[in-house]
Amino acid sequence: MIGLRTIPGFLLAAGVLWAGGCSRPYDATVSGTVNFGGEPLERGTVTFHPQHGGVPAYGAIQPGGTYTVSTAGRRGLQAGDYSVTVVALEPTVVPPSGDMPSPGRSIVPASYGTVQTSGLRFSVSPGANRIDVQLR
Repeated sequence: MIGLRTIPGFLLAAGVLWAGGCSRPYDATVSGTVNFGGEPLERGTVTFHPQHGGVPAYGAIQPGGTYTVSTAGRRGLQAGDYSVTVVALEPTVVPPSGDMPSPGRSIVPASYGTVQTSGLRFSVSPGANRIDVQLR
């Protein structure tokens, strides 16, 4: 029978084992640039979707087209094969009437926004990776 004094210790040990078993270390980093039509894309999001399941990694596209990906708020991702999507929209304009604004139009072809149609595939190796994404 477990005494009341051992329950907090048991719960702490179970929590440590659960947290350690559910997270895989991110053994790779990815950064680079996104270009559209030969020019740096100035806004948007790059998403690395693991081809064999798992949590996607995201990176906001900065001025100059640069990005760095993070997974679940932590810099980096797991090495492996990825399908990549890029979504970039013009800024939202708030109507003078105060109605709900509609999203800006896409800056890049919509096909880059889904895993099934983007055609962007990359392998990420352990360590630092530079992946420049070229959109047409």
